[in-house]
Amino acid sequence: MEAEPSNHEASLIAWINTFPNLPNKISNLAELSDGVVLFEICENIDKSWFQLGRSTNIAAESWAFKYNNLKKLFRMLTAYCEEVLQYRFNLISSPDLNLIAKNEDVSEIIKICCIILTVAVNCEQKNEYIKRIMTLSENHQGALMISIESTMNQLEEFSHDHLNDNIPSHNNASAVSNNISASAISNDPNSTSIAKIAPDGLLKHLNADRNTDNSSFVSKLQVELLTQLDKNDELQNKLHSLSFEAERWHQKYDEEKAIKDEINEQADFVKLENQNIEMQSQLENNILKLSKANSELLAQKSLLSELDKLRDQEQEFLFLQEKVSKSENTIEKYRIKLEQSSDIKRKLNSAEQQLKKEIDAKNAIEEKYINLISSKSDPSNSSSNPIDNLAKLESRLNLATIENADLKNKLAEIENINKNLAEVANIAENNSRDLEERVRELELMGNTLSLKPSNASSLAAATNKLELAEALNESPAQLKKEIERLGLEIKKLRRGSVIKDDHIKEKNLLESWVETANKEKSDTLLLLAHEKAQIKLITATKDAQISQLEKNLEQKSIEIRNLEESNSNLTNQTKTLFSELGLTTREKEDYSSQIIKLNTELKEKTNSAKELELMKKTYYETKKESHSHELEKESLEGWYSDLDMKLNLELEKTKKLLIEKDEINKDLHKLRAENAKLVEGFESYKNENNDIKLMKARLLESREEFHNTELALQKSKEHIKYLSSELKKTINASNLSSYQAQSKENTQLLKQLDDYQEQINDLKKQNRDILKQKNFESKLLSSAWFYVQRKLEQNSGFGQSSVSNMEANYHPNAVSNRNNRGRVAEMGAAIDNNAAIQQSLKKPGVFAQRRNLDSFNSGSGVPASLNPTWLGTQRDELDSQIYPNK
Repeated sequence: MEAEPSNHEASLIAWINTFPNLPNKISNLAELSDGVVLFEICENIDKSWFQLGRSTNIAAESWAFKYNNLKKLFRMLTAYCEEVLQYRFNLISSPDLNLIAKNEDVSEIIKICCIILTVAVNCEQKNEYIKRIMTLSENHQGALMISIESTMNQLEEFSHDHLNDNIPSHNNASAVSNNISASAISNDPNSTSIAKIAPDGLLKHLNADRNTDNSSFVSKLQVELLTQLDKNDELQNKLHSLSFEAERWHQKYDEEKAIKDEINEQADFVKLENQNIEMQSQLENNILKLSKANSELLAQKSLLSELDKLRDQEQEFLFLQEKVSKSENTIEKYRIKLEQSSDIKRKLNSAEQQLKKEIDAKNAIEEKYINLISSKSDPSNSSSNPIDNLAKLESRLNLATIENADLKNKLAEIENINKNLAEVANIAENNSRDLEERVRELELMGNTLSLKPSNASSLAAATNKLELAEALNESPAQLKKEIERLGLEIKKLRRGSVIKDDHIKEKNLLESWVETANKEKSDTLLLLAHEKAQIKLITATKDAQISQLEKNLEQKSIEIRNLEESNSNLTNQTKTLFSELGLTTREKEDYSSQIIKLNTELKEKTNSAKELELMKKTYYETKKESHSHELEKESLEGWYSDLDMKLNLELEKTKKLLIEKDEINKDLHKLRAENAKLVEGFESYKNENNDIKLMKARLLESREEFHNTELALQKSKEHIKYLSSELKKTINASNLSSYQAQSKENTQLLKQLDDYQEQINDLKKQNRDILKQKNFESKLLSSAWFYVQRKLEQNSGFGQSSVSNMEANYHPNAVSNRNNRGRVAEMGAAIDNNAAIQQSLKKPGVFAQRRNLDSFNSGSGVPASLNPTWLGTQRDELDSQIYPNK
């Protein structure tokens, strides 16, 4: 350290740059303030001790990380010197790490670099590092030699505190200096030696002083060891004599104690045997008493269980009564429904008769119409006015159509009534099944009750009759008459009804079920009456038994209390005996424990001498281990502080990110709410527009079709008027001679009138078909629209995926925005396709073309619109237009 600072700094920089594992060469010692380069140099010295894992490049950010790195490095250096090189670092002038980390102080950095240099020269690979020093210039070599000698002198001054293990430190220092000087002379013959800078006289004088101090110190230590060994021998002789005397006294004490213990144990054993005999006799008496009391208690418990069973039976009978009352109410309801069904059947018969009459009238009108047409063809009736006949026929036809419409309405009403009857029959079937289940339960209960003795059968029959009369407010004879009357009505209805065979079978089943239910009802009521009588008898007899049992229970409880008191007294006596036994055993244990204590004291004294010797050996080992543990603890504390700093930085970053996330979420919620409102408004607007368009299209179609039918009727009427006027003219201007020729023309005109009338009928039929097709097409449109919506919901999610798509639109990722926009565009295109399909289906031309192409399917009279194959093709077309990718 005596060299100039500039030269010393330059020599250290040159030596550091000789290491090959450095990423960049340094120009100033201030660059070593972060500790990273120094860690790399130490790692090159010994990888097992110095590891660069935890010192990262973050150290350049703040002085705290620099300080932690330097602190770790200094701890590792001290541990390496003490444990590997066996030098002491207790009183060495340690560098100020705060100044290095904060201000990059060069003087403090030089101290650390000198320590590292001494470690490198004294490690296992010292020859390599000495060769690197020899590659430098003479000035650099001299400065480095002075720094090594100064640090070695500081370390060796405090090595006297150590035992003979640290004596090689002087030899190491002298060896290092001699190696460096020898290598300097051998490697650089042309250069001047380093001895010029550090003279040999000084080194020899220092070596002589150190040798004298070490020899005196060793002699003193040897004298102290001899004195301690003599003292240990004297102590061991005394311990042997004491142990011999203690064993002799122990033998005497054991013999006397054994004699006393035998005498006491024999007396105690006699007492305990007498007490055991007395206790056994008392226990036998108590056991007999307890067995009697237990038998009486069991008998009482059996009686109580029988009482509980009887109470449960009473509750079951009450429950059965409620079920019977419910079944009676259901039977009455069925009776009312049967009466109503009989009224409905009568109405059906009357309606069918009216239909027959109207059909006969219609047939008569048709016959008259045929006769009139035949009369027109006769020449005798040709003079009558055909216009009047046509007017009459039209009026009759109108009346017939009105009557047909009325009849159709009546038939529809009758069909509805039949459907209602079928529903009522189904309900009756279900109710009858319930009745069957209830009747089965009643039968089971009746069988259980029939097992009991029937002592009062005559009384039960009487009570059954009375209870039936009270329940139904009628006598059993009246009930049978009503049931027979219902059976006759059912038979009459069966004969007069013209309903399907399935309904007739169901009604027969219902009648049979009602009959069986009535029979079973009467049986169950009789059983219930019989059971009620038995319950009354049982309750009357059991009340007396219960009172007697309660008295017996009170007496038994008193006896049990007395027995319990006697048992408590016996237990107290036994406890006292056991306590006395416990005292005697404790005394024995105390004597034995005293003997054991004396033995243990002797053993401890003998072991203490051995432990003193072991303690001397382990003392030095524990010191070493404790020191190593302290170093590890300090290194872990530094690592933990680094982790705390990193965690604090990361927590601050996460807090900032969470705040930004909350702001983004708020903006997203606002945007979603606004978007949802816009979507709802747009959907409502679309639905309203679609409904308005549908209504307008339907109105236009109906107006056009109505206008066409009116035009056709007006044309037909004008043509008829024209023909009638021509007939009048021909009749007025005709003569007898030209009558035959005109009659032929009249027949042709009549044929033309018939043709026109047939055309009018065809137009009316077409009108009806158009109305049917309109209704069917409107239903088909609604079903197609519903089908399209279902498909869109299945493909888009309609609630979950749509919301996720809206969320994705506001996500910052541009790719996901494009994908979601593409999906929305596909949905909009699908909706536009649906609207186009609906408008194309609404056009009247489409229906007209369909009507012209195939008004009836294969001559069967079924419209093409009602054909299921046409429905399938329409749905396939819709699917192909909506989902072109499939």
